[in-house]
Amino acid sequence: MSIEKSILIAIWTVCVPALLTGVPKRRYREAVLVFVTSQTLTWSISLLFVEWKWIQNPVREFQKATAVNFTFNFILFPTVTVFYSLFYPKTRSRPFRIGYTVLYIGCLMAFLTVMHRYTELARVVPLYRYAGTGLVFLGVLQAVHRYKNWFFSAEPAFRDGRRSG
Repeated sequence: MSIEKSILIAIWTVCVPALLTGVPKRRYREAVLVFVTSQTLTWSISLLFVEWKWIQNPVREFQKATAVNFTFNFILFPTVTVFYSLFYPKTRSRPFRIGYTVLYIGCLMAFLTVMHRYTELARVVPLYRYAGTGLVFLGVLQAVHRYKNWFFSAEPAFRDGRRSG
C-alpha cells in the first residue's frame, strides 16, 4: 500500500472516532450543521481551485469522477471546522481568539505543506498560492462559525421547525 493510501485511511480512522467521541451530545445538532456547511464550502472551493489549477491532486479516491481529493473535503476539513467552531473561545479576550484562529490555520497550512512536499495527495501550484489558501481557510472557518452562531441564535420557534404567530 502506498503512503498516500495509508494517509487517507489514517485520516478516516482518526476523524470519525474524533467526531463520535469529541463532540458533546448536547451539541450534536450544532456539529451536524457545521459539518455539512463546511463540506459544502470546502468542496465548492476545491472544485474552483482545481479548475483554476491552483491545486492538483495526483492521488485521489475517485480518479474518473473528480480531480478533487474526496477525503480532505468530505471528512478532514469539516472535522477540523467542527472542533474549531464548537470550542471557539467566545468569552476570552480578542488576542486569545485571534491566536486560536491562527493556531487552526497554521495546523491546516502545515498539513498542506507536508502533503505537498512528501506525498502526491496535494500540490499547490505555484507555491505563492499558500497565502491565498490560508485566507480561504480563514474565510471558511469564520463563515461557518458565524453561520452556526446566527442559525442557533434565531427565534426558538424557527430552530424547532415550528412557525410562530
